[in-house]
Amino acid sequence: MITHAPSFKIACTAFSLLFVAESTAQCTNTTLYPTQAITPNLGGTITIISPCNFQTEYAWITGVIAGSNYQFAIADGSFITLHKGTFNGPVLGYGLSPLTILGATGEDLFAHWNTNSACGTAQICRSTTVQRFLDCLPPQATVLVTNDCPNEQFSVDVDVVNTGDAPTVALTYTVNGGAPVTQAGLLAGAYTFGPFMNGSIIDLTVEHSDDSSCDLAFVDLTNEQCAIVSCGPDTYTHCYGNSENYVQTYQGNSTFPLRLLFNSGNVSGSGNDMLVIRDGLSVTDPVLFSGVGNAGNLTGVTVLSTNTDHALTLTMTSNSSFSCA
Repeated sequence: MITHAPSFKIACTAFSLLFVAESTAQCTNTTLYPTQAITPNLGGTITIISPCNFQTEYAWITGVIAGSNYQFAIADGSFITLHKGTFNGPVLGYGLSPLTILGATGEDLFAHWNTNSACGTAQICRSTTVQRFLDCLPPQATVLVTNDCPNEQFSVDVDVVNTGDAPTVALTYTVNGGAPVTQAGLLAGAYTFGPFMNGSIIDLTVEHSDDSSCDLAFVDLTNEQCAIVSCGPDTYTHCYGNSENYVQTYQGNSTFPLRLLFNSGNVSGSGNDMLVIRDGLSVTDPVLFSGVGNAGNLTGVTVLSTNTDHALTLTMTSNSSFSCA
């Protein structure tokens, strides 16, 4: 059963590893998750759509109140397309998260999750939310996580585009669920928080100074995986658990392409634990390999980089019942 994700062995020969322009900017995915419709809280509190949506999926929102404003968000601030009526019906709006729709029509809404306006996809698990706004106009803001890999830390950059119909906003964050830290009385502008230790979980709220029902929430912010840099050859082993989201980037420090070679390793042959390797430093770069090898046996799978960074990014989300462990 998939909850929503070998023993990997990774080796490198300058590196070897053992073990996707503008379109219409209106994206239509074909996989529904969760499989049931989600009803936003009528009182204006944030409703979790899923703690784990892939950027190949869409969600079904019902119980929409005509004339109300709704905001949709995905944890990494990537691209959302909203259709109404049916999953491939007329497009009501699109843009980067958080995306606010003003004066909904009352028809069911379908939120499609993608990495960018070119409808890029990624098998990375992200939390998604929807919120009904009441008698206020929410602020607009974007959030960017910036890695500092050499120092094993990261920062969170917040761009408050506007304060909505509030005179000011406050920015409040917690680290690993700890005591909140607040900066109040802020106008539109850029703000940076941190540095935080790699692996920390940051929950950040852009607070409307007059009405908390128009607060914006960004949850589960953390660093992206830092690249392992080497001239190789090196060997790596990873034993994955159930429902694990595994991301690792490898980068060569020479002028030669990077080669990832699976000397051994297995994943579920059903395809539920599909491995994806991308040509670059990011989970949004073009896919070079996607599959399970020979019925789950990865031995012999070889991928060669073509990008100028000489980097490859490996991702895999395991299901709930098959793991190396």
